[in-house]
Amino acid sequence: MDIPFTTYIGGLKQINTAYNMPIMKELFETTFGEFNGIDNMHQTLEKQGIKYIVSAAGTQLVTGKRPRRFAGGTNLPPGRYFTVSSSEDFNDLGTLRDEMYGYYSGSSGINPLIFDPRVDKWLTDYLLKGKTFTKEDMEYPYLAFSFKFIKDTEENKSLNSDYLKREHGSSALVTYGINQMIYEINNVIDLRIPNTQDWFTQTFVKMEKENEKEAAKKTNIHFFKGDGPKNFGELLPIMSSLETGGGNIFGQAVGAWMRTNNVAALIFPTARSTCENVVKNGKITSCKGWNLVMYAGAPLPEEINLFGQMSTWKDPDHDHIKVKYETSGENKGSFSVRGVKEWNLLKFDYEKFICYNNITDTVISDITGVTNERITRRVNEYLEQQEQNGHLWFNDIDTTDFIGWHEDLWIDKVKE
Repeated sequence: MDIPFTTYIGGLKQINTAYNMPIMKELFETTFGEFNGIDNMHQTLEKQGIKYIVSAAGTQLVTGKRPRRFAGGTNLPPGRYFTVSSSEDFNDLGTLRDEMYGYYSGSSGINPLIFDPRVDKWLTDYLLKGKTFTKEDMEYPYLAFSFKFIKDTEENKSLNSDYLKREHGSSALVTYGINQMIYEINNVIDLRIPNTQDWFTQTFVKMEKENEKEAAKKTNIHFFKGDGPKNFGELLPIMSSLETGGGNIFGQAVGAWMRTNNVAALIFPTARSTCENVVKNGKITSCKGWNLVMYAGAPLPEEINLFGQMSTWKDPDHDHIKVKYETSGENKGSFSVRGVKEWNLLKFDYEKFICYNNITDTVISDITGVTNERITRRVNEYLEQQEQNGHLWFNDIDTTDFIGWHEDLWIDKVKE
């Protein structure tokens, strides 16, 4: 088959994990422990001899590690995920900042806020006026994290430092460096391009169907999920949802195929921030909310063919994701996705509620879909209001304002 390879030339960003001080690493990993938590769940299942997880996300092999979106398995080396940004000022319009919120764990006992100086324009002046930063400091790219200590927990008991103080209600402002680079990458599959969107949908929906019988024989599980999406717009909710345990099995199947077919990188929509794509006559005029995963130089995946193992094309995890997609005309390939960022930030709000209210949540509520369904209902209520006001499509919410608005709904009751 003819693969629609393209060359990507532009900016990429990722968090710099070469922390300058040990306290930075411990603060970050304690506060944003959600990723490690699901890794631990997979390790426990593996030790218990459980071979497969069967959920709305599909039939996934238990390997002891959480598969990341479009990784193609759990042996993709670390450090290969980036947000796509402009090459002029490396502004990804808050995508990396929003991605970070997705890993917050309320059991940490710490309430974080994240600020991106490219988006939060006031931040630079604020830090300079407070003499927190010098002009020389501002030359280095960063995200600013405010960590507010709420309560003593098992997770944060080792966090002792004169800087943090560990007093309830005290805050520490920490800046984490950002790796920014201009890349030129050949053999890229770029899902912002209309013709590539068509190829992607036709190729991989067909492969999913063709492999259903073989996958059923291998796993002894068979699902009747119907014909599947007809166009890229119908596929977007599946690609943009966050099923339990990492990226769904369809995304893993695509990633495994990419890694065995000389694909150097895949550019795909974020699952934690607002994604938009504006195209005119086949050319991208603007976009936001895109990630890139690098396959070049990676080993082959553990399993070459993971197609056929999806449970369903449509499940409740997708119900909060609304898509407007242009199927024809000069704007073909343009789209607006709403609900993804709202769901991510309301999940963050839910974790904060756990933090402040001294309650515990378990992975079981995530597995059974209880948490997802509750948050999905709230997102849909908000999006209905947006649609009634004519603000639904090609629109975004301010991350900090949205977080503050929803915290105000319950924080006073907690203080009482």
